[in-house]
Order: sequence, then structure tokens, then C-alpha cells
Amino acid sequence: MYIKKATLSDVKQISDSVYEAFKEYELFAIKASNQSKESVLKELFKLNTIAYIQKDSCYVCIENEKLVGTFNLIDLRNRSIGISDFLKAGALKALFQMNILTIGQIMNRLIKANSALKDYGKDYYYLDTLVISPQHQGNGLGSKIIDYIKDLIESESEKVDLRLITNSDINAKFYTKNGFVVTKKSSFDVLDQRITTWCFLYQTSQL
Repeated sequence: MYIKKATLSDVKQISDSVYEAFKEYELFAIKASNQSKESVLKELFKLNTIAYIQKDSCYVCIENEKLVGTFNLIDLRNRSIGISDFLKAGALKALFQMNILTIGQIMNRLIKANSALKDYGKDYYYLDTLVISPQHQGNGLGSKIIDYIKDLIESESEKVDLRLITNSDINAKFYTKNGFVVTKKSSFDVLDQRITTWCFLYQTSQL
């Protein structure tokens, strides 16, 4: 497997892979028709992918000339992803093509989950949307990608932390196994559902 920066030609493959991995994700268990939910999630994942690619912060993992994984890794000390980036990615046009109630439900949950990071400032790398293609899961590729990310960050001339959040118990166990520690665990209620957010930290070994 080798890892490289993604380009706009990778957008469809990446967003399709992300959708397959996250379509049953706890955070997105909303009350909407399957068609509406699928349409909105696919568009949001596409916009997110484009925004990160345009920030030079989206990566693809290739094995046997096939995309087997993807992730976004951004150094928040130097750049960030904001509303203007999503507008540049085409969010305004996409908004008129999506069901407003469905996108409202999803964005409400995303905002509440991401608020768990508000106490940590911006002095770290942020890992977003790490995905292994469903047909390639269980082969240790996720851990190999984490090792690649750790090596990348630890090659820096100064010590910098790596953070991420997840809303899945299975994912939380994966990150714990791979050397991350929980810095915060919080929950919020949406209608009759309770959503848990884990904040994870990996501290580099440099002194």
C-alpha cells in the first residue's frame, strides 16, 4: 500500500467510499427517508472531500492500483476548514438540491459533535474521516495508515499533537488500540437518541 495526496479526479471514488463506510454511522441515524438521507450524505461527503483536497489535506491509500482507504489530515496551526472552503467547493449550489429538513438534522448533529473540540484550541493536527473500504477491512490497513500518520507528524521539527473525534464505540476501541488516549467523553440528546462523542489524543514522542 502507498499513500499520496488526493486530487479532484479522486473525488467520486473517495466520497463513494466514505458514504459506504458512514451510511450506518450512529451520528447519522436520522428520521428521514432512505433516499433523502443517501442524497444528502453523499453530497456532504463530496463537499467535504473537495474542501480538504483544495486545502491539500486529503489523502488516498492505494493497493494494487485500487483505492483501499482515505483520510483527511490538516495542520490547524497553519490552516483550517471553514464556511468559505465549503462555498468554494460548491455548497451553495448543492444546498438547493438537498432536502432542507434532512440536511438540517445532519448538520445539527455534526455541529454538536464537533463542539467537543472547542476546548483544545488549534495547535494540533486534526484527523478527519479515516475510512477503509468495506471490502478491505479486517486486514490491518487501518493500523498501517495510523502508523503512517504518526510517522508523518513525528518527522516534524517540533512536537505537535494529533487529535480526532468519533461517535462510534467500535471506532473508539480501534483508536485506543492504536495508541490514542481519550481526553473527553461527552453525550448529547437528539429527540429520543443519545449520541456519544469521544475526543482522542495522540502525543508525539519528541521531547
